[in-house]
Amino acid sequence: EEFPFEGMENLTCREYDEDNILGLSAIYVSDQMLVFCFRRNDIWRDYEASHSRIDINGIDEQGIVADIIDYSMAESKQFFWVHIKKDKDGKAAGFGISDHVFGYSVYGLKETRLTVQEWDTTILERQIYENDKWGEVIKYDLGPLHVPN
Repeated sequence: EEFPFEGMENLTCREYDEDNILGLSAIYVSDQMLVFCFRRNDIWRDYEASHSRIDINGIDEQGIVADIIDYSMAESKQFFWVHIKKDKDGKAAGFGISDHVFGYSVYGLKETRLTVQEWDTTILERQIYENDKWGEVIKYDLGPLHVPN
């Protein structure tokens, strides 16, 4: 396997059918860490881990921002990886990543949710992993963009 991080003993792994909107393949979990593994697809291809416009936030089980200590990203031949170090409360159950064009999120270890949003549109796509399979991709129209005066 191409696991790019060291010191990751005692991780449990939840594997997924990669046929989902983000190509999520697995989530590795410990008390203080989460590692997300994505199949390299059009979303992650040539995504530069050091790109200065990228922001990553922790997200809890309900989809609310949760504190994290640190994160790192890595690319391998077949996979794109996001490594999250939880804070002392350990509430993070996923992450949100955004640049100036797209936003992606993965959260929920019990019922995993994936979202994709293009920032210049009001369309958000969501897919949920329930009963050991991915549901259909649901598109939401978030309404007109509000531009302050």
